Order: sequence, then structure tokens, then C-alpha cells
Amino acid sequence: MARESGMLLERISRLRKGFEEARARGQAMVPKIGTPAGTGLERPAVVQALGELLQNVSGSEVDVLPSPSYLTHGMRQLLSRAGQIAERLHWLTADQATSHGLTKGSAVAALGAIVRSVATLPNSVTVQDLRLEGLKVQLMLLEQLAENLEASQAHCNSRKRQLMVLARLLGDLHASAQLEGNGPLEPCRLEPVVAMVLEFARRDTWREGLWIPAEAVNDTAMMIAADGWNVALVMARACLRHACPNGVELEEVVLAGLVHDVGMLGVPEIQMKQVEAWSATDRGVMEGHARLGARLLEQWLPGAAAARGMVLWHHERPDGTGYPDGLLGAEIPELARLGAVTDMVCGLLLPRSNRPATPWIEAVRVAVRSAEVGLLDPKWVGVVAALVDSPDERLAS
Repeated sequence: MARESGMLLERISRLRKGFEEARARGQAMVPKIGTPAGTGLERPAVVQALGELLQNVSGSEVDVLPSPSYLTHGMRQLLSRAGQIAERLHWLTADQATSHGLTKGSAVAALGAIVRSVATLPNSVTVQDLRLEGLKVQLMLLEQLAENLEASQAHCNSRKRQLMVLARLLGDLHASAQLEGNGPLEPCRLEPVVAMVLEFARRDTWREGLWIPAEAVNDTAMMIAADGWNVALVMARACLRHACPNGVELEEVVLAGLVHDVGMLGVPEIQMKQVEAWSATDRGVMEGHARLGARLLEQWLPGAAAARGMVLWHHERPDGTGYPDGLLGAEIPELARLGAVTDMVCGLLLPRSNRPATPWIEAVRVAVRSAEVGLLDPKWVGVVAALVDSPDERLAS
């Protein structure tokens, strides 16, 4: 019995010794992060780095964050990537959003949450390693969001350049009709604008590409160009979803939308911004913009008969109360009937000096009510209303 007890004690001793040696080897493999110079960040440096990162992203003062006294190599790499994302977000405009409605603010909030998660980690290599993979996934999604925001801003910048091209072209088109001896403008000047409208029109998300500034646009040509852009985009999407009216080519549909209100450049600016009711003379000047626009387009592009008809008759109404010719129902060309719907809806989307922008759903409701009383073509109102992709928004309407 004594011999068996001795053997058992010896065996236990060997196991204990082996365990201690294994533990020593395991500890030797764990980096002593935060102790040797260059392998970690001391507490003050961690707090400062995290605070500065959040402050740069949010643009406001950040309270001193708690932090672990050391961070693993993986966590330091994570913070480095977070800093790179913060730098990318810094150059985006404050209201920049993706086609799905995610904004720069969403990305900043997500980045702040990641940084705060790192700041509150315990001084445990094991816990930090366990949390690392989840934070990596969050950061990967955030990098994708930053990339989408950058792409969206690039498209916005390109769209704004094309709007400026369109505004100058409309101004030149109007000026050329006022000065004798001016030759016709080159049609090719509008080709890049038409191409970009079609690029946006073929995308899945209906909102993408619409230009809705936060405040009223004071420059008349730019406002007419912005409205023309939106009308052309919605008309193109309606034709892609349904069919072009009477076999009109899609490019001519877009052209008609872009220049549909060029005649408004002949209306005095003070009258365009007038809040009071118009006199009969004022109304005659305003209604004259349709004929002026059609005449300008005929001089510039004599072969674009369908576009000219849309410019001339997009204020005609099926019940005969429209202008300039008081056409009834089927007398109005189908392209002009589509133009009337999009002109009403898109006109409400833009903020004016006397009212804010109207949300899309409410603008569509106005069009639906107008169709019910004979002011718009119900078929094209239905096509435009169906452009909304979200089931919730369709239900709300």
C-alpha cells in the first residue's frame, strides 16, 4: 500500500510539473503587449488616439474615453483601418447619401460605435482576440458603405457638372434666338447630358439621380435645368418600365424632358418668383413660355417633332382647360401627356422661394387627384406612381 501511494504521488508530481512547463511555454507565446517599447500603446496614448479619431470623424469635442492599458496587435491594426475610413469620410459632403438612403452620418455613427467598443475592452488578450473577428466584420461593412458613399458623391459631382452644361446650353439657346445672325447651336453639346440621364434611368433604385437641393435655386437657368433633368429622368424611367409613347425614341424623350421649359427663360425673373396672384397680362406672359420653347427647339433641332410637341403642349389638359391651344383628350400627343404628369410631379419636388420641396409620395398624390378631375392622363399617372420601388412607400401612397 505504501509503495502504491508513493507511485501515485510521483505520478501527480510529474503531471504537475508537465502542466507548469506547458503553461510556461504558452505564456511565452503570448506577446507582452504594452510592456516592451514599440509592441503596444500605453494607456495615455490609447486614450488620445481614440479621442482624436472620434473627434475628427464627428467634428465635435469627445469626452475622454476609457481604454485598456494595452491593445493587441490585431486591435491596433483595426484602429489603423478605422482611421483610414475616417479620413475617407472626412472628404464627403455632410448630406451625402447612398441610393439606399444610408448617409455619411450613418457611417460616422457606426465608426464611433466601433471605436467605443475598442475603448471599453478589458486588459485581456483572450477577450480582445474573441472580439476582434466581430469588429473586423463591422469594419468591413463600414468600408463598403464608405466606398458606396464615395461612388455616390462622384456621380453627384458629375451630375452637377452636366446640370451646369445644360443650364449654359439653355441660356445660349435662348440668347441665340434674340440675336440676329447667330447660327444654330451644335446638338452634340447635349449628348453627354442625355447619356448621363439614361445611365441613371437604367439603375434599380428610383431615387438615384433625382436632383433635389436643400434650398431654392436662385439662378433661373440652373433651376430650369434642374427641373428639366428631373423631368427627363422620370420620363425615361417611365418609358423603360412601360414603353415610349407612340414609338418615340428614348433619346428624344429625354431630350424633350431636358428642354421642356426652356421658354421660361423668356419670363421675367421677378414674375417667376412672384407670390401674389398673376394679372391677366402676367398669366399671358407665363403661358407664352410654351410657344417660345417650341420655337427655340424647332430652330435648334428641326427634326425633333415629337420633342417639340411635348415642349409646346405639356401644359394642355385632357378636359380642355390647358394652354396654349386648349386641346382635348386624345388631341394631346401621348408624349405631351406623359410630360404633363412628370412636369407636375417634378415641379413639386424642387423647393421654391415661397415653399419647401414636396416629398415624392405627396407629389404623386397631387397628380392622382389631378387625374381624377380630368387634368392629367390617368394611365401615365399610374406609370409614374409605380416607379416607387419600396412596398412601404407604395402602401403609403
